[in-house]
Amino acid sequence: MGGCVDRRMTILSDPPGALVRVNGYDLGAAPVDVPSDKFVYYGHYEIELIKDNYEPLRVRQAVPPPWYERFPLDFISENLVPWRIKDHRIYSYTLAPPQPMVSEQVLQNAEAFRGQAP
Repeated sequence: MGGCVDRRMTILSDPPGALVRVNGYDLGAAPVDVPSDKFVYYGHYEIELIKDNYEPLRVRQAVPPPWYERFPLDFISENLVPWRIKDHRIYSYTLAPPQPMVSEQVLQNAEAFRGQAP
């Protein structure tokens, strides 16, 4: 049996423990490994990190393919190479503390919501 690329993606957060969501799938608290069935292609991934007392973070993360996964070499690395190739990506994100709201802004938001009510 020849060839195979083992893809692995690890997501870290600062502070640790943020809920990680990749392409809409909840994966648990950071640090978290993205399962192989969720990291099957290269391209862009929508990553969300959510933690109490921090601003939520949404990132469109580019995951470029390594040289051996570009056409036409990808056929060889996926099917013919007689060993396993490991591709491990680590992405780290820092969450920002919440921004204090100015009381005028809170009042303006309340008025806007009141205007939308039936």
